[in-house]
Amino acid sequence: LELKHDRVYSIFSRMVLEAIGNLCVVGGDAAHILPMHFARGSVSHICINFPEPPHHSGDDAAESKLHLLTADFFRHMHRVL
Repeated sequence: LELKHDRVYSIFSRMVLEAIGNLCVVGGDAAHILPMHFARGSVSHICINFPEPPHHSGDDAAESKLHLLTADFFRHMHRVL
């Protein structure tokens, strides 16, 4: 899963050019895509890079409502693994 369309294109192109057959590239917000489009037990590994947007205010206590690692998302990950 990748949120940015240019990265989806880049990953997909590389997958095709290098004939990688065990990879699926899906574009979209993982918080919405994972619970709606992945069956129980259909995923063997989940790797998360940069799950939260950076804090721009300089205040480490600032909470973003956009962060990915919520209790619901952990439940969705557990279901698909």
